[in-house]
Amino acid sequence: MKVYKTIEKKSQVLGLGFSEIGLVVLLFAMLFILGNTLAMFIYVSGWYYLISLGLVLAVVLILRFNNKQKHPSYLMSMISFHFFQPKRIYLSKSNPHDRNHKR
Repeated sequence: MKVYKTIEKKSQVLGLGFSEIGLVVLLFAMLFILGNTLAMFIYVSGWYYLISLGLVLAVVLILRFNNKQKHPSYLMSMISFHFFQPKRIYLSKSNPHDRNHKR
């Protein structure tokens, strides 16, 4: 059976997967919303927006580098590892007389 690599390859934009691009766009939007919200109460220099843009570009470059190093969905894996996966695995000895016990 012939496998077409272009069909099997994940869709990418700017060298990143769609989920990672979505998270980068979310970071970009949140940084600018935070800057605008802070600007209502205190003075926010133009440097804040320049540094925010530089941070987003640095994140894109880091993710592209990791994508070229064959790390599959690096950002989603990192977020999952740090926030969603349990830090401890609890094991208990199963009761053989339990009705729900499967052998």
